[in-house]
Amino acid sequence: MKTKPKIHVFGFGFKPFRPDEITLLKKLSHIILFKGAFKGLSSKEMYQDILRDISEKIRVVENKTEFFKELEKVLYEMGEGEVGVLATGDPLVFGIAVELKKSFSEAELDIHPDLSSLQVLCAKLGIPFTEVKVLSFHGRPKVRTVLLGEVRDNRYLAIFTDYRNTPNQIIETLLEANLKEVKIYVGECLGTLEEKLHQGSPEVMIERTYKYPNLVLIENPNWGERAILGRRVEEFEHRANLITKDEVRGIVLHKLAPPIRGVIWDIGAGSGSISVELASLSKDLQVYAVEKNLELVQVIEKNKERFAVPNLEILHGEAPLALKELPKPDRIFIGGSGGKLLDILKYVYEKACPKILVATFVIFNHLQLAVKYLEDKSELELIQVQVNRARALSRDLYFKAENPIFILKATF
Repeated sequence: MKTKPKIHVFGFGFKPFRPDEITLLKKLSHIILFKGAFKGLSSKEMYQDILRDISEKIRVVENKTEFFKELEKVLYEMGEGEVGVLATGDPLVFGIAVELKKSFSEAELDIHPDLSSLQVLCAKLGIPFTEVKVLSFHGRPKVRTVLLGEVRDNRYLAIFTDYRNTPNQIIETLLEANLKEVKIYVGECLGTLEEKLHQGSPEVMIERTYKYPNLVLIENPNWGERAILGRRVEEFEHRANLITKDEVRGIVLHKLAPPIRGVIWDIGAGSGSISVELASLSKDLQVYAVEKNLELVQVIEKNKERFAVPNLEILHGEAPLALKELPKPDRIFIGGSGGKLLDILKYVYEKACPKILVATFVIFNHLQLAVKYLEDKSELELIQVQVNRARALSRDLYFKAENPIFILKATF
């Protein structure tokens, strides 16, 4: 029976290898590491002895694709046995060990971590590591929405940068969003002779340049102040009054009973107000706003950026055809059907299979159509919402009635 491979992943950078790790490194016949990691290993005095001992076994790679090709090649050549991987810091903190866990079992991996650069930075700043939310912007092309949402929601936010998402780029985004009250910390070349710590306001820090590799930590004294529910119609971008009114939106969200984690479709999303409120409730919810009107799609995109909800995905297309591209939902809201209500309901019941469907109607005939289709397939709940809004009249008030809305909830 063929023996499974054993991959030993060693972190380094801040502490010397332990005696047992040195013995294991000397025993291994193949050791793979990235070019940047090799540079770091070569530059530190405490690693020079072991580097001389293992230099002939080392295979240096440029990127992740090359790494896995080299690993596959080594494992094929060996047939069975053990291989080493060297990586900076803690390989499980946005490191190569995370990628290896996707392809290899726990029994095939042996991880020897060093300190992560984030632990070191927090220790130097006197900030508890356990209170920091951590993001990696390595290779991420669009980070603005994620960044602003996380800064507003966390007292401390740490960001692993790359050559594109630099400290200056991050600080510029904060200034554009008028987040001037935050404090910025940058750890530059941590654990090396070139190590520097910088701190200050965004206005001060934007004027500096930072050598790579670096790590950004943002402290927000006003974190957690943004609303996660209860936004007013006036706060949303919308067109031709195509937006679910505040009171109706509140009832719809209640009837949907959104989970902490899951997938929700918003069909006929209009301005995206329902989608935005849902996405704000939990970062572990993945919300899909489906809208056929391109102008409204652009409106939803503006609202997504305005309220910083990166877990909202926007799909330009017509239901039910466009729904085939989406992952299975836990909940569905139908705010508009574009004349294809019955086709959408059939797809929802036969293909999507959510736990809960909620739909709103202005026209009674549309409500009747939905009830007729769903009444023997689900447990139905029907309500009518009539909102009368106070208006000034001379020195008095009167209540102006808005259009009544029918709300249907189907539990499957």
